[in-house]
Amino acid sequence: MVNPDSRSANYTAPAPPFPAVKVAIPLSMAGMRLDQALAQLLPGESRSRLARLIEEGHVLVDGAPVAGRRKVKSGESVEVALAPREMDGDHQAEAIAL
Repeated sequence: MVNPDSRSANYTAPAPPFPAVKVAIPLSMAGMRLDQALAQLLPGESRSRLARLIEEGHVLVDGAPVAGRRKVKSGESVEVALAPREMDGDHQAEAIAL
């Protein structure tokens, strides 16, 4: 692959973007805090992890970053970029003789 800016081979690939999940806030969740609503809409993620993603700017409401204490409104579009967990890295436990 050739880098168009340097016109030479590009040996470092850009990091892939985090997978994003898009959800719409239902009427039944209107008035809830954003982190609480997301915890119900994304049951595979903990509320504390979602709160951290909100704080780090990985959550957008209608295209803009927001604070976790913000109350949601029905119909709002929420996009969550699921940054990898620390345990999702390349390191794996291995069995060793003791």
